[in-house]
Amino acid sequence: MSNKQQRVAELKALRREYAGTDAFEFLGPKVPDATIDNPTKMKIHKQVGGELTIPLSVVVTMPENYPSEAAPIFKVESGDAAGEEGGALLDRAQADA
Repeated sequence: MSNKQQRVAELKALRREYAGTDAFEFLGPKVPDATIDNPTKMKIHKQVGGELTIPLSVVVTMPENYPSEAAPIFKVESGDAAGEEGGALLDRAQADA
């Protein structure tokens, strides 16, 4: 299976996993249209934390040579980190990504 076929299969699996929720957002471009300068991206939304929860999003970039020669790139974002505690949660999530 080629890199592009594997990326398409992974995207389809993620869409099935998150079906019926607003947790998965495809940012594009479609795998056949992706380039080195404009790779396929998606965003996954979650709520994280215990007593203090913050909305957290992870942008996942699938480089052109993923998965055979490169790993996906993860960038953790937050919609509204609540003060220092929220910032600490965001920092920890970014380190874990």
